[in-house]
Amino acid sequence: MLLKIRHKLLLAITLSVAMALLAMVVLVWMDFQRGFTGYLRSLEAAEIAELRSRLESIYTEQGSWLFLRSRPEEQERLLGLVIAPPPRRPPGRSPESRPREFGRPPGPPPEHRSRPDRREGPETRRRPSLASRLLDMGQRIAITDIEDRLIAGRPEVHRSGSRTELLAAGERIGFLHVLPLPNPSREADVAFVDTRVTNAIWIALIVLAFAGLIAWWLSRRLLRPVQRLAVATKAVAAGDYKARVEVDSGDELEGLGGDFNRMAQALEDQREQQHQWLAEISHELRTPMAVLGGEIEALVDGVRRPTSENLASLEQEIDRLKRLVEDLYTLSVADSGAVKLRPESFDLAWLIDDFCRDREGQELRIDTRLQEPAPIVADEDRLRQVLHNLLQNSERYTDSPGQVRVDLARHGAGYRLVWEDSAPGVPEDKLGRLFDPLFRLERSRDRRFGGAGLGLAIVQRLVDAHGGRIRATGSELGGLRIVIDLPAGTPDV
Repeated sequence: MLLKIRHKLLLAITLSVAMALLAMVVLVWMDFQRGFTGYLRSLEAAEIAELRSRLESIYTEQGSWLFLRSRPEEQERLLGLVIAPPPRRPPGRSPESRPREFGRPPGPPPEHRSRPDRREGPETRRRPSLASRLLDMGQRIAITDIEDRLIAGRPEVHRSGSRTELLAAGERIGFLHVLPLPNPSREADVAFVDTRVTNAIWIALIVLAFAGLIAWWLSRRLLRPVQRLAVATKAVAAGDYKARVEVDSGDELEGLGGDFNRMAQALEDQREQQHQWLAEISHELRTPMAVLGGEIEALVDGVRRPTSENLASLEQEIDRLKRLVEDLYTLSVADSGAVKLRPESFDLAWLIDDFCRDREGQELRIDTRLQEPAPIVADEDRLRQVLHNLLQNSERYTDSPGQVRVDLARHGAGYRLVWEDSAPGVPEDKLGRLFDPLFRLERSRDRRFGGAGLGLAIVQRLVDAHGGRIRATGSELGGLRIVIDLPAGTPDV
């Protein structure tokens, strides 16, 4: 089953958050293990320093290590922890055979002097600290005398533990052996670490659930404009060019919605223009065909005689049809971008002067102001057609006697041709539509027949094919002003 983009976005966001949370849990677990071990080592260092201080202080008070051979309760009272008892003595060895402690004179057994007062209250009893119980210090230390003989603690600690000197009054009195701190292995330690990891996993799952809800909400909100665009696109594809979409997201989707609306408007305008095309073309074809039909019917019925004048009228209507078909063909070829140019080098000023001199009549005066010479590389026949259409437009729509002014001057890397005629003019709001096919101002500028409304549209297509630009404005003479910018060379076609 294909996933919708909403589901893909939801899945992508959720997976991204899940991967981030998984990485976070792993990193937190690794950092916690390192941090927990470091924390235990710092506690151990503090406990060892305090234990050394107490051992050295008690040794100074007692004068020997006999207090370590007391009962565990006394060790706990003095040191705050129970040290493993020393190994048992071999049979037959008496306390008197023990070597004398370093720096101590012979005399009565020290235990008689240092025996603790059993009448001390419970308030003097030192309880093992939390750090001692956590680190299990009582099972990981051993104490030896100055000759490194075991006094208290386990033999394996004596053999494997790190050794630290014990000093009293600046003199060495023995050694403190400590086994290295192992990794958390006891059930309580492992349970503590596991609890932290489990809590982190539950937190990650809760965060993932919230992230999934937020991703679901965001996917619906972000893709709502896309869904509107999809619905509107289906409507346009079905032929409903009036469909529009409202997007106010303030981001790229809003711009996309605006582009879609403009596209739909362009399609609607194009369809209306197509309908107008069909109506206008059928009208343009109907008139000469009706005239031809009537003339031929009159000749067949004998109402009119086939004189040269009557046959010339038929020929005129046929020529009109031929021009209309030729203009439609030229326009369709130009709109499809298939105009074939035959560029050659010639003088544009000479072409304009030759064209205007041959076509000046009594009803239309043509004034030229030409910059000579004006070498250009273009299709001479196509530019002559441009001039013909401009002149035909002026002949049809200017009041008699009319006037045309043609200017040609250098403009940038090319030339600017300005064609102006006399009144009547074109309303400013209609200037932008003069180059639309079949657009005519019959009421204000139709002096004779108005033509088919294709002349200026063909002019624009031919100018575009030469890489030029064209625009229409009002003229100082009271009529229309056409400005054409042509490059000195034509693009390869």
